[in-house]
Amino acid sequence: MSKTRGTRAAVVAGACATLTLIAAGPAMAKSDISLSAHSAKVRVGQTTRLSTTAGDDGAQYQRLCVERQNGRTWQVLRCVNGGQDGVSLSLSVKITHSGRTTFRAQLFSTDAHHGHLKLDRTSAVVAVTGR
Repeated sequence: MSKTRGTRAAVVAGACATLTLIAAGPAMAKSDISLSAHSAKVRVGQTTRLSTTAGDDGAQYQRLCVERQNGRTWQVLRCVNGGQDGVSLSLSVKITHSGRTTFRAQLFSTDAHHGHLKLDRTSAVVAVTGR
């Protein structure tokens, strides 16, 4: 093998290794959240059950809250604390009026530098209709 071919082969091999590292990217912590209502339609005065699970594999401490929309603001219904294994919450909510009532869940996790809770994720909004 000539010196030129050997150099060319080394350059190609080095370029391939560099592209592989770039394509792999840095390892990132993953987080996820889900919220569901067991009944989408409920008689006024009855309850529906909300279930939510969330987790951030890079957080040491997590807090999960379920909220109900009240006009333009959100009212916290219940929160639960969890650790590195994630957190889940189920609660029954009484539907007090006809029409749509919307809910969401929010996951808060610790800031690695200061230990302060910061918003990590917000779930999709779930609607329950009172009839």
